[in-house]
Amino acid sequence: MIGIYKYTNKINNKIYIGQSIDLEQRKYAHKSSAFNEKAKDYNSQFH
Repeated sequence: MIGIYKYTNKINNKIYIGQSIDLEQRKYAHKSSAFNEKAKDYNSQFH
């Protein structure tokens, strides 16, 4: 599904807005990066 999405940090209320042509795949990619120490954006402010 194509769309725009928004994630909100519940601790500091910062938001991240993104877009994707495959929302489920993008959601998986965000989660994967958050837990993969070898990912280039591991431990970023978003995660």
